Amino acid sequence: MSLHPQIAALLEAPAGDSFAHVAEDGVVLARLREDYARVTERLGGEPQPVAHVEDLAVPRADGSSIPARAYRPEGDARGAIVWAHGGGWVVGDLDGIDTVCRSLAAAAGAWVLSVDYRLAPEHPFPAAVEDVSRVVGWARGPGARGLGWDERRVVVGGDSAGGNLAAVAARHARDDDAPAPCGQLLVYPATDARRAGESYRRCAAGPMLTAADMQRCWETYLGGDDGESPDASPLRAGDLAGVAPA
Repeated sequence: MSLHPQIAALLEAPAGDSFAHVAEDGVVLARLREDYARVTERLGGEPQPVAHVEDLAVPRADGSSIPARAYRPEGDARGAIVWAHGGGWVVGDLDGIDTVCRSLAAAAGAWVLSVDYRLAPEHPFPAAVEDVSRVVGWARGPGARGLGWDERRVVVGGDSAGGNLAAVAARHARDDDAPAPCGQLLVYPATDARRAGESYRRCAAGPMLTAADMQRCWETYLGGDDGESPDASPLRAGDLAGVAPA
């Protein structure tokens, strides 16, 4: 099977630091985070124009706030996508996912609300879960009223580690008082800390991301938690009745 040219370009890009020592080596962690935005900028193509971009601060219950960035596409945007970026729960930020969010907003004709959730190892599980769930709640209440989308037309989404957080937030949203999200958009989500799927064996050596890298990301994110709960491993949630379709 031949590779898509964009995937081939990714594989030909210079390899960065491995996730293998992310928890022990602060220098490696800082370098990983610095490289993330540059790599996505280099390989992500030209940023698509949108009608409006705005940085926001979504309040937490303790009075602190979660940084977020809202994108409004051209035309009449009635819905919104709350997006959690990937990065193994240890790297990623608003700038690194900017190109993706612009493309999502333009293609979907919907607002995109990008979440700058707290990262491990400084903030292990469940900090990121709390942040994304909080923003999803805000998007179906004060955010919708303030920025102008329909609170009944909110989709929860994310890629990789962000797909994990989006799936957890969607389940949490089923049980609160706001209108339920109308869908989940999960892009290769990491859903089970057991890492027992066939792909972990078949693709253990990569390319790009190895099984050892994934183990380290999970360990760093969980910070000693066993990963058994559905808030860590959403594939283990028993009752999904009423959760937004994925």
